[in-house]
Amino acid sequence: MITKSIIVTIFLVVAVSYTFGGGFQLNEHGARAMAQAGAFAARANDPSALYFNPAGISFLKGTQVYLGATLISPSMTFRGPYNLNTNQETKLENKIYTPINIYFTQEINDMFSFGFGVNNPFGLGTKWPDNWVGKTLSIKSEVQLFDFNPTVSAKFLDDKLSFGAGFNYYLGSVEIIKEANSFYPPSNITLKAGLTDGKGVGYNFGLQYLPEENLRFGLSYRSPVDLKIEGDATFSQKRSIFPEGRAKATLNLPATGFIAAAYSPINDLWIEFDAQFIGWSSYKKLEITFLKDNSVSSTEKNYKDTWILRFGVEYKLTSDIILSSGYFHDFNPVPDETVDPMLPDSDRNGFNIGFSYKFNDKISFDLAYLYLPFVQRTTEKSDLFFNGTYNNTTHLLGFNIYLKL
Repeated sequence: MITKSIIVTIFLVVAVSYTFGGGFQLNEHGARAMAQAGAFAARANDPSALYFNPAGISFLKGTQVYLGATLISPSMTFRGPYNLNTNQETKLENKIYTPINIYFTQEINDMFSFGFGVNNPFGLGTKWPDNWVGKTLSIKSEVQLFDFNPTVSAKFLDDKLSFGAGFNYYLGSVEIIKEANSFYPPSNITLKAGLTDGKGVGYNFGLQYLPEENLRFGLSYRSPVDLKIEGDATFSQKRSIFPEGRAKATLNLPATGFIAAAYSPINDLWIEFDAQFIGWSSYKKLEITFLKDNSVSSTEKNYKDTWILRFGVEYKLTSDIILSSGYFHDFNPVPDETVDPMLPDSDRNGFNIGFSYKFNDKISFDLAYLYLPFVQRTTEKSDLFFNGTYNNTTHLLGFNIYLKL
């Protein structure tokens, strides 16, 4: 029973911190959109529309390819735990994460278009020192989730209205290391689930309406996904009380949606406001099934729905250079009771800037920078008895190559 409890804890932490922590939901899926704080669902006028609003690919001519990555560098400290009467500060080890995005669109005829995209909608990780005070909660954690997204779209009403819909197939991998001090000597526990050990299926759709040349509206939705994960638990101390085995869980990824409007008050200038909804309340509890005897462990979590408010500006400086900037505020979904050092989530403000440079009619380059300071968060009623203060600042650099073939 002790060993089962350890494995349950591992799965719970993976689920809470990777899949449902706001900080591990990635919205930087194209440098041009990223430079405008992700306020892009109304215009959606490059192939990253496959993420922001699939209806937008209806207005992309010919064959287009958009590929790039985002470099993410988190910096985090923890001070505490206060319930042990300590104010010690521990720093997260430095590491760079590189989620990718690859998009392809093809104009089929005057009415229909097709697209295919691959990106990482959830991911990242944390690495604390091996012997830090919170080692029984987390030492190392990493996750990758890939979304494969074929999409079709069509135009109506004299090309003023478009509708796009797609299919999402998810693959995910997880690695987590922590220490179990219930035994002597203590044992490091490792949970690994390979890329093909986590699978899920969903759908998405979007609408885009262009009533005037200088006015656009967008609406998009991505369905919730039940990601089924099965992994191996292993122990550094090879003793009979440390049985290795399989366990599985279904992780309920939240639905997301955009409501957006964009307006061009003067030539070459666009401003856009988006409200992005994330349905975190779908994560009410987590159930773990142990394959050895099919026993089930269930834990209540009760996350809350949240919004991200986004504002972006784009200005065409010359025929070859576009300048962009933006701001967003992201409300976190995690109750104080379940905040932990794998991902001590909090509200955050995003300050964005970037540019696009067109080399010629077929090739351009997009670059974006995001400064992401988190609001300091202090927990005083942790269910893990790990109260303390977290500070987190993250820097993100995104880049994309845009090809019009």
